[in-house]
Amino acid sequence: MADGFHTNPVTAIWNNGLLSIAAAAFCFSVSSSLVRPISLEVSVIELVFVRSFLSLGLSFLANANGRGSTYETSGDGDGTPPPLFGRRENWPLLVLRGMCGALAMNAFYASIQRLLLAEALALLFLNPAIVAVLAFAVLGERLVMRQIGGIVASLVGMVLVVRPPLHFERAWTRSRAFGVGFGVLSAFLAAIAYISIRKIGKAESSLTIAVYFHATALVTSVVGLLGGIGGSTVVVPRVYPDLLCMVGIAFASFAAQLLISRGFQLSRAAVAAAVNYLQVLFGAVWGYLFFAESIGVVSVLGILLIFGGVLLISS
Repeated sequence: MADGFHTNPVTAIWNNGLLSIAAAAFCFSVSSSLVRPISLEVSVIELVFVRSFLSLGLSFLANANGRGSTYETSGDGDGTPPPLFGRRENWPLLVLRGMCGALAMNAFYASIQRLLLAEALALLFLNPAIVAVLAFAVLGERLVMRQIGGIVASLVGMVLVVRPPLHFERAWTRSRAFGVGFGVLSAFLAAIAYISIRKIGKAESSLTIAVYFHATALVTSVVGLLGGIGGSTVVVPRVYPDLLCMVGIAFASFAAQLLISRGFQLSRAAVAAAVNYLQVLFGAVWGYLFFAESIGVVSVLGILLIFGGVLLISS
């Protein structure tokens, strides 16, 4: 019993798939909230570049210090740490995870440029439903009625929280049509990335899986900056608050990517995707505390539905 009281909370989170996903959602929400104060001065692509560059550097540092293999070994039974770039037989899945994750992020940002933020978020969070379908089709994971009901409840709650102003009678412009397309594409690509992590399982360390995402995101952001995609240009950030926010974004994203990879390794894909909904709850709290965003009755109802859905799926 004494050992239970002295369990390292970091170890407890790392060894529990659902707790890892919940912690990742928290870190992702912190990263997103730090983008808000500087998004008008620094382009999104530059933010992605700085975040990916610093996060990749943290990954190499963690690997050099042996931190990336604190809880994981090579799986060969000899206790040796896993190679940072993974085993040759897993390279296709690792590249697929990194590419789909990076492209999903870029597609999401492209949808934000063309749609209201609430609409872009609503489309992005179609990915848990897509994950559930892909997990059933590709991984053979079962979906019982209780879990299906939980996913539906979570999706309805998500819509209530973000309250997308979808006016179907409004004619779609070319820009809006592309925005919706990018939004659906981001959800589909994110789902493939999550399924790839689940397929890899424990064959690779969480650090290895995260490295492929950071490296791919770095490459795509460099291409975007050099090509001036979306009119992006390099802006030298101010030391405060821009640079501090960018460093915070990198650290939070680094932790989130490790935790999300670990969580999907240990949990069923549909369950992990549903718990990832907690990003919305944390985001609503940060918005209320730091950006004076009021939480209305409809949002509260949505949050309760999300919690109910998570409980149904994980029970």
